[in-house]
Amino acid sequence: MPEHTDEHGWLRDIRCHDGRLIAAELMDGDSVKLKLRRTDGTLPYIALDGVRYFAMNSFREGNIIDSVYLWSALEAPRNQHDAALMALSLEGRDLLQKNELLADKLLFVIES
Repeated sequence: MPEHTDEHGWLRDIRCHDGRLIAAELMDGDSVKLKLRRTDGTLPYIALDGVRYFAMNSFREGNIIDSVYLWSALEAPRNQHDAALMALSLEGRDLLQKNELLADKLLFVIES
């Protein structure tokens, strides 16, 4: 499990519950910058490096952030694990192939 998360994968110290995602910026190469607005008006950002696949599913303008999670892709809850497989187009592969392809991947999720 990544070091900045609790036992459930919740990302500590980001303090963005009830805040808003205001921008997702795809940087050069393999980086993504997520800009947030906290309820106190501060504007933190989350920088993700080494991104191979990026998808924003069911996130709309004005959505309020509930929680932010970071898991090893193999340790993610079943529904998130399945979503990662779909995003990576791995649904049709056998379990061994899926586990090999997800072994060194992290799954970052913002729930609204």
